[in-house]
Amino acid sequence: MVATFKTRFQEMGLQNLNDQAFYYNDRYGSVLYRYLQVPAIQLNEQVEAESLPLLGVYTKPSNLTRFRLMGVVSDRYKFVGHDILNNSIKNSVEQSGNAVFIERGSFSVGIARMYNQIIIRNSQAIPQVGDVYPQVIVRNTYDGTGSQYVDFGICLQESMGSWVGLGLRKTLGTLTQIHVANATARMTAEVGSFVNMFAENIGQLITLNFNNRISETEMLSVLDLVEEVGKKKREKISEIIKLLSRNNNEAITSWNLFLAITKFSALEKNLNARILLENIAERVLTVPAQMMDALETMNRRSAA
Repeated sequence: MVATFKTRFQEMGLQNLNDQAFYYNDRYGSVLYRYLQVPAIQLNEQVEAESLPLLGVYTKPSNLTRFRLMGVVSDRYKFVGHDILNNSIKNSVEQSGNAVFIERGSFSVGIARMYNQIIIRNSQAIPQVGDVYPQVIVRNTYDGTGSQYVDFGICLQESMGSWVGLGLRKTLGTLTQIHVANATARMTAEVGSFVNMFAENIGQLITLNFNNRISETEMLSVLDLVEEVGKKKREKISEIIKLLSRNNNEAITSWNLFLAITKFSALEKNLNARILLENIAERVLTVPAQMMDALETMNRRSAA
């Protein structure tokens, strides 16, 4: 039998207010889960109020003063705080060595849904324009509208203080855990393994794609896919490709084509269009066999 929300609040990092409401607070804001009730009514005899196995989800961003009702979850819901999830991922990485984290988070209205990009670089390395770093994209919800997700990807430093990142969902994979009490996937434990695998193989990944020349037919095929997202997008990406090839004074490579689409997708405000462009950019990359083997091993462990 699955334990109730009330019996699990402490292990989930919540505070018990009065056995009917449970509270969590971090740097982003606060969330309150409160059992819903059927009110008492008077007919021929008194019908008492009764608690339902449902909880209302109330959130308050750190810059506001009032809670707002954002949804309803069941008594089996498994709460994970935004910062609890972020910190567990960063702790997994820190066990693998000295790391500096650069976080860029965005939230839905009421902080019920989080999208946090964590860029990871070695604390002993001096950052330079053109550096490539591993990144972890963390998604989490408070209102039952989605699972916990950890997407792996790469991030390029365009200038000091400016990065272009891309989540490689299909190539590098996504770790998922649902918000249900008996969910047991080993999600965050594998993030440190990803960073180690990335450090060992990123040089080979870049070299392989930098040396892989793209034929005109292959490039037109990729641009045809981009045009399905939007004709103007094809024109803009074509301009970036021409600029990259002129600056490098050489034929277009997989890496140049990947960079062109990635840079443009980072500016795309429409989320659906951006995901489509990222998927196209991901198809351009060739991933070393050793890297794919390591990813398959890691994904098997997380699902076990």
